[in-house]
Formats: sequence, structure tokens, C-alpha cells
Amino acid sequence: MNKVVIFLIFAFSAIGALSQPIIIKKEIINNDTVTWTEDDNTISKTSKYIRVCISSDMVKPSTIIGPEAALAYVVGKTPFKPYTLPYHVVSQLTLEEIRVLLESKNHQPMFFSFILDTKGKVTNIKFFFSSDIAFKFSSGEISRIRNAIKSKFEFNNDPDYTLYNYVSYGCYIKKKDIISIFEQLIKYYTKENTPNEHEQPR
Repeated sequence: MNKVVIFLIFAFSAIGALSQPIIIKKEIINNDTVTWTEDDNTISKTSKYIRVCISSDMVKPSTIIGPEAALAYVVGKTPFKPYTLPYHVVSQLTLEEIRVLLESKNHQPMFFSFILDTKGKVTNIKFFFSSDIAFKFSSGEISRIRNAIKSKFEFNNDPDYTLYNYVSYGCYIKKKDIISIFEQLIKYYTKENTPNEHEQPR
């Protein structure tokens, strides 16, 4: 009987180990580890993605979960509307990084997810890049994008607010959205860099 139990424990452990995502590479950037793994079809059953995350972001959220009021608090404090999330993500990319996404054969070249909690902290940031363009990004670029997103999405919480909960956000970055956002950014920067006709030249 004990042998059967031991065998089953070993079998389940082996299955668990085999089901772990395959690590492609790990790199140290700014004293943090950037880990690249093969995605196990959690994002798409038809397209292959590479998952990239930074070790210090991967935390287990507190098990003390507040009521729905806490969720409403996070949503109310979130510095963007859910439908504008793709815009905010793409606007953190350089023009070269945007071009890389547009080179993908996948019409959804990127998926992005993270957790935002009542403390105003962003954690568990994950990037999923289509495998045909993933390695055109460097770990340094991923780290920079992650830092920009954290600074943009985090908020100052009310210190008297004690309830805890969190909201998981995620979105596909689609090619058609990238093109639309890219055009908006071009118009914005063109307008910013065009002198007002009423201004006197210096």
C-alpha cells in the first residue's frame, strides 16, 4: 500500500515537472531576472507565443480578499479605461518596437497582462509575444517597457483604505489597433513639433 502511495506521489510530481513551461533563457537586467519561456497554449490554441516576465513581479497576491467594494475601488483608481489599455501599452513602445510587432505574421502579435491591487501596485506583469518576432526584442527592452508601464499604471492609494483585493487586466495587442494607434501617435508628435503659425520665430 505504501509503495503504491509513494509511486503515485512520484508520478504526480513527474507529471507536474513535465507540465512546467520550458525555460528558453534567463538574463540579469538591472539586478533582476528576465525569464523567457515557451507558452503552453494558455493564451492561444492556434498560435505559438513566448512568455516573458521579470522575477520580482511574480508575486502571490494576498489571500485576504476584500468585498466587491474593494474591486470598485481599484477600478475607480485605475488610471485608464479598460478599452484604452492597448493604446497605453503600445504608447510605451518605441517606433522600432512597434515596427517589429507589425512584422509578425500573427494578427495578434502580443498579449499583455498584469494585476493591479488596492495598494496601487502593479504586479505579475507578463508579456506574450508571437514566436515569429519574440526574439527581436531584448531583455533590456522588456525591462524598460515593464518599468514604464508600472510607473504609468500604479496609483497612490488612500492610506485609510484597509480592504484588500485586486483586478487582473489583460489584452491582445492587435495589428489593426497598432496601426490605428501608430497613426494617432504620428499625428500627436507632428502637432507637438509643429510651431504655431501665430508664434514669432526666434
